[in-house]
Amino acid sequence: GNLLSFAASLDGTIASASSWGVGSGTARKDGVAPVVKDQHWDTGRRIITAKASTGAGVPFRWPTNPGSPGTREIEASQVSVLNADGQGALRLRYLRGDASYEVGCTAPNCALFRRREDGPLGDIINSAPVYVGPPDAGYANDFEAKPYRQFAALDKHKNRRRVVYVGANDGMLHAFDAGTSASDPGTGAELFAFVPSAVYPNLSQLSSRNYAHRYYVDGTPTVGDVFYDNDWHTLLVSGMRAGAKGLFALDVTDPSKFNLESNAPSIVKWEFNGDADMGHVFGQPLLVKTNHEGKWAVIVSNGYESTGGKAVLYILDADANGVRVIKKLDTGSGTNNGLSAPTAIDTHGDGIVDLVYAGDLNGNLWKFDISSTDRASWAVGFSGAPLFRAGYVPPNTTPAPTAIPQPITSAPDVTRHPRGGYLVAFGTGRYYAVADNLNTEIQSVYAVRDKLTSATVTRGNLQAQHIVDSTVRGTKSFRLSTHAVGIPEDPTLGTGRDNQIDRAIYLADKQGWFLDLPSTRERAVADVVFRSGRLIVVSIIPGTTCEAPAGTSWLMEFDAVTGNRLDVLTFDINNDNRLSRGVDAAGDYLLFTRGSNQGNNVTGQSIDGITSGSTTIGRGSSAIEDRVFSTSGGRIDQIGVGRGSGGTGRAMWREVR
Repeated sequence: GNLLSFAASLDGTIASASSWGVGSGTARKDGVAPVVKDQHWDTGRRIITAKASTGAGVPFRWPTNPGSPGTREIEASQVSVLNADGQGALRLRYLRGDASYEVGCTAPNCALFRRREDGPLGDIINSAPVYVGPPDAGYANDFEAKPYRQFAALDKHKNRRRVVYVGANDGMLHAFDAGTSASDPGTGAELFAFVPSAVYPNLSQLSSRNYAHRYYVDGTPTVGDVFYDNDWHTLLVSGMRAGAKGLFALDVTDPSKFNLESNAPSIVKWEFNGDADMGHVFGQPLLVKTNHEGKWAVIVSNGYESTGGKAVLYILDADANGVRVIKKLDTGSGTNNGLSAPTAIDTHGDGIVDLVYAGDLNGNLWKFDISSTDRASWAVGFSGAPLFRAGYVPPNTTPAPTAIPQPITSAPDVTRHPRGGYLVAFGTGRYYAVADNLNTEIQSVYAVRDKLTSATVTRGNLQAQHIVDSTVRGTKSFRLSTHAVGIPEDPTLGTGRDNQIDRAIYLADKQGWFLDLPSTRERAVADVVFRSGRLIVVSIIPGTTCEAPAGTSWLMEFDAVTGNRLDVLTFDINNDNRLSRGVDAAGDYLLFTRGSNQGNNVTGQSIDGITSGSTTIGRGSSAIEDRVFSTSGGRIDQIGVGRGSGGTGRAMWREVR
């Protein structure tokens, strides 16, 4: 495994060489030497874990008396699973990084465990790194009993060490040094690691000489500032995706505590993995304040492959004391189902969550109303019916077949609709099971209006948009889409494609829009994002093999409200750091076979390899900003786009706090 840090300048330039590298083996091709491998397994690494029975934090070390572990040691059940072959003590040393008993060792009869050619850090696949610096959430001083500004101003907080948190498939969540200021990138040294109790049943496989890859701590953590025990805390919460069911919470307020494993009890807050409806949590949990007694909560979907196969939303107390589950909302939808990542919004402007939206594997988009101060009144919206059911009906088929459900496996995004209510956008498709990359069912992008009434929206209530053509320039492909609502600013594509419905009529009669993805095996499994009047969509077309770099991704940007191709220039096609309406080298319009002979604005651009989504960084005062991607080919790609018009703003809770 490896993790690299690249400096980004104010003009959007990303350094070509890493500031540091975390990992192992000989020096990387960019010259960054390993770090974690050089940290001694016993004296140089701080690794903690949680007791399976209580969730209490303890050092990840072999007990003095494994037959009767102490209260501050891993417990008997954990000893048992590590010691099935009598090598538990040495195996735990191996998991901490000791290479003395790996294949290739020189002592007699020492080759007990698998050789790790690149050192102890496991591969990092689906867990995205999360950077945490000084507190900067910006909560109002009267938001809680103690002013947030006072918490943020304390020297130990405003000057605290910057840390990057990420999960790896070595059974651990890792915390890496990212420096002490904006100008100090840090060393990349591991500050501490945490082994969730839920991964213990499979930990021994990591040392097997016949090891076949599997997932462990593969989820992306959520980190935020919350208030409990009459004080502010920085809390980290994470699921483990395919690695294990459930999630865990760590108090990461004070990184200076990371230097002692004896601080494990104050770092490990809790684990939640014993409920039968809790599955593999693939989406990021939310850290929010609720209307129930003003409690801060972790809102998390139950994920996939739970015992009952239900789609369930959990609202858990962020604190470690008292009853863990504040509310559990069961959609009652089918079997072999599971709820995907949620999005929460504040409808009253008081910084407290009122509504939650989430999709499921059966294609249902659910709304949960948690606006009451009485949690007994919290419920699935629309009297238990979904807001929308995503399904594709093949055209020109007689008799009309039943719609094929389109699974929703990403978090929706939400923005205000210009005629009231909210516009909830999401993509469909799945890409987590072994056979998913071969699935050829049509997937789509949707933006569905929630009028805040009780009526379920159907696909027939939405305006269709289409990808009508593509073209190639150099090594990149580009897409052209329709402008079905109103007259476009660029040359029209003609009757039946552009200007199919007047904008005023669309806003009055339609409840959103959709677009079917055009390529075989294409799906939108990354979170869509509303930004500056646009909906940003990243889709993927997986390769047919298991090779990591195989496949293609697409960045597409649409008008947020209508789904039109944008009226403002979208991509800096000719890379001249400005946007102009000339064609090809003379500007940023392109000629398409089914477009105008004057050129058209571009909707999408291809990306080599598979990516999990984009990050946006600015270019100083430039009208261009960059969408940045980390790809399966091991590259960082940048695509220059216009800043957008500013338009419709996001309504998500974390944006309006």
